[in-house]
Amino acid sequence: MTLKNSESKEGFTVVLHSCRTGRTTVDKNGNLTESVAEKMSGSKEMKDVTIIAPDERDGFSNKGT
Repeated sequence: MTLKNSESKEGFTVVLHSCRTGRTTVDKNGNLTESVAEKMSGSKEMKDVTIIAPDERDGFSNKGT
């Protein structure tokens, strides 16, 4: 079953592996910009979907560090 074809989105999890896709930003005037993950989770298509996203740099290593 795919997310697109499912009647219920409950139980689906989307994991984003791009740096800072879970980070809300604030500009010098104090204006907030929602993160990519927040924008996704606020859409009706993603209702009941769990979204996991890093708010800092995301990196992987074959050395376990």
